[in-house]
Amino acid sequence: DTAKMLQTVRSKFIPRKVVLFRSLVEESPEITDLAKFTRDLKGKEGKATAFVCRDYVCKTPTTDAYAMLELLDGQ
Repeated sequence: DTAKMLQTVRSKFIPRKVVLFRSLVEESPEITDLAKFTRDLKGKEGKATAFVCRDYVCKTPTTDAYAMLELLDGQ
């Protein structure tokens, strides 16, 4: 599911999009040091989870790749 989520987010050009990947299976100190707000983000149902955020506010996380694209399009 992680590969599908990443493939889907890369499939469409979305200006000013920034993607941060953080593994929930292993520690990711590089990402959590760079983007401290990711420390407390938790995946849903053990699946790859997308957090679409803007202006320091995140939408409801989703495990559905196409719902993620809709959230990104709605920005």
